Amino acid sequence: MCGRWNALRALFFVIFCSFSPAAMAAGQSLVMADFVVMSEGNGLTERDNYDARATPIAARYGIKRLASLDVLHNFTMKGFKVKRLDLWLLPSVKALQAWGDDPEYKALLPYRDRVHDMKVTSLYFAHPAMPLRKLGEGHYFIEMFRAGAGFDRGLFARFKQQSVALGAKYGAAPVAALNITKKILGKGPMGQRLNVWKLTSEQQFLAWVRSAEYKALEPMRQRLFDGRSHLMLVGKSR
Repeated sequence: MCGRWNALRALFFVIFCSFSPAAMAAGQSLVMADFVVMSEGNGLTERDNYDARATPIAARYGIKRLASLDVLHNFTMKGFKVKRLDLWLLPSVKALQAWGDDPEYKALLPYRDRVHDMKVTSLYFAHPAMPLRKLGEGHYFIEMFRAGAGFDRGLFARFKQQSVALGAKYGAAPVAALNITKKILGKGPMGQRLNVWKLTSEQQFLAWVRSAEYKALEPMRQRLFDGRSHLMLVGKSR
C-alpha cells in the first residue's frame, strides 16, 4: 500500500509506514525534528505562510511545536542550506498520520512542495535524552553528530563533562538532547544525537568555540565523532 503513494505528496503516510511503534508503546515521548530547506526563490516568508495554515491543523491532533529556530549561521555543512529547525512533540504516530490525512492539509500540499526543497528538507524521529520543555526566546547552538570509529563511552562521558563545564563558562547551557532513532526524509546528515544549547549571545558563542579550552578538546572530538556528519548551527527563536 505504501508503494502506491508519491513520496513527497504522501510524506506523513510514508513516515507512518516506516516507523516501528515499539518505543511509543514503552511510554517514550516522540519528537520530530524538521530541518527546513526552501526551494530556489523562496524563503522564510513562504515558510511562515505555510506554518500559518499547517500548524492549526496539527493542533487538532495534539501535535505541539517545542521550538522554531531560524538559522543564522551554519559552521560546518555549507551545502546543507537549512533555514529553520522546528521540533514537534507528537502524541502518537497515528496523530502524525491524521495530520497528513486531513483534507485541509492535503489541500496545502501543492504550496508546500513548491516553496520547500523537499529533496533536501530533512525529517528525523527522536526520543528525548533529558526532560522536554518548550524553548523560549533567545539564541541557540544546534549540534547534530554521530559516533565515529573511535567512539568510547568512557571517553564520551569525560568529553561531555568537560564540554558542559566549558559551555557554562561562556554562558551556554544544554536545554534539549534528542537521541535520533530514524531519518525519515532528506539529504541531511545521518545523525545519532541532536543537542540544543541556550546561548547568552552570538558573541559569547564565538568566544566559546574560539577559546583555547575548546580547541584543546579537538582530539577527543575527532576520535569520538564522524566529522563528515557533524552539523553545527546557531539559530534564534521566533
